[in-house]
Amino acid sequence: MRSVVLLFVLLSTACGSSALKVNVGIAQVMLEAQVEAGPLIRAQRQNAMREAARAAHDRGEPQDVAELAARTVAGRWECAVNTSRIYSTAVGSYIDALSLWAAGRDFALLDAVPYIRRALGAYRATTACLLSLGSTLLPATPVFFDLLPPAWGIE
Repeated sequence: MRSVVLLFVLLSTACGSSALKVNVGIAQVMLEAQVEAGPLIRAQRQNAMREAARAAHDRGEPQDVAELAARTVAGRWECAVNTSRIYSTAVGSYIDALSLWAAGRDFALLDAVPYIRRALGAYRATTACLLSLGSTLLPATPVFFDLLPPAWGIE
């Protein structure tokens, strides 16, 4: 759905604001990262839970101990799942703001900075959590960061 909104924004600005077009490009890359990361994080979490339960079974532990091991691992992965959801929400807010701007509001390049900062913060929180779990699923610096003009002051 979000990609449809971005397509609408891009088409509606075909002859309009270059600032808005730049932001649509950034939002598209953010959206791609969100769409790819969520399922991969959940899959890694499931694999870690299965491995914990399997290890308990291999040690001859009873079923309740294996279930507890899986729940413990699931709890450790909550930070990655939750920060990924926050990133998704931040990206969605950015796209929603772009669609409102495309619908007629004047748009200045720096209007998007707070939205980008929120998304970047959530992305960094997700990668920090993943690294604490031993996962390098996401690059520490998101691909969309390379698209940000240095003049925007986003670090």
